[in-house]
Amino acid sequence: MNHPNDLGVSRLLDLDPVPMFIDGGWAAGDPEEASALVAPATGETLCRVASAGAAEVDVAVGAADGAFRDGRWSGLRPDERARAMQRWSDFLERDSDILAELETLHSGKSITEARGDVAR
Repeated sequence: MNHPNDLGVSRLLDLDPVPMFIDGGWAAGDPEEASALVAPATGETLCRVASAGAAEVDVAVGAADGAFRDGRWSGLRPDERARAMQRWSDFLERDSDILAELETLHSGKSITEARGDVAR
């Protein structure tokens, strides 16, 4: 599967369901449990998004717990953790237009308001 960021919003919404990111990879979960994302302005179903069931939650919790216990996260020096968090911030900033567009589609907010929400 392509990285969702490489697809752009319209192609991302064509994925069925739009996947979730768990333990370093993309997961679709149970397609029968996917949730519809509905545009409030039109009532149109924009896409279906993956829903985490018990199995996916167990994998996510296990990954987080493992990273803490084996030192991949807890063993990092504060400056290394800060660098990792800065990378996350950089990704959010890089993808802010995509996130704002998705928020506009999902909530019906103006793009200006959605951009402000993403920037916070």
